[in-house]
Amino acid sequence: MSIYIIDIREEEEIVEKYLVSAKSEYQIMNIPLRYIGFNQVYINNLTQDGVVYLICRSGNRSNRVKLDFFMNNNNVKSLEGGLNGLTIFDGNVAIITENGAYTPKTYMKMVILIIIIYMLVATYINLDSKYIYATLAPVLIFIIYQLVSSSCLMDKIVPIYKPKV
Repeated sequence: MSIYIIDIREEEEIVEKYLVSAKSEYQIMNIPLRYIGFNQVYINNLTQDGVVYLICRSGNRSNRVKLDFFMNNNNVKSLEGGLNGLTIFDGNVAIITENGAYTPKTYMKMVILIIIIYMLVATYINLDSKYIYATLAPVLIFIIYQLVSSSCLMDKIVPIYKPKV
């Protein structure tokens, strides 16, 4: 019987602390809370050959997910106490702590913030609109390219977090 541990924390939380296990019967995956509804059938299918533990930082979010999506499935459990509740796995699952890093989502937030600041400053100093468009066009083309392509140029410009497993 397999044990599935689904970490429902957001990417920003995962880059600081993530879970690993050397045992093959413990399968650890990250499905952020906002994607649980889309993966409800998948998670229910996992319970056919094992038990699914939902985990978050403190246990509150995972308990809410259990109640909202899997109330009638006894093989989906919310791990009480969140990351501190890992003791039920008898040392077979470890928490790796990192210094944290930026995620692609964080980079996109920074780019949007820079664009907004640029627009405000350009408006404040009465910069001609053709100069505003000429400087913003390459940035917007870059963002659109990143959204529609499968490659990530941002990874080549600034290294994106990759956990050491």
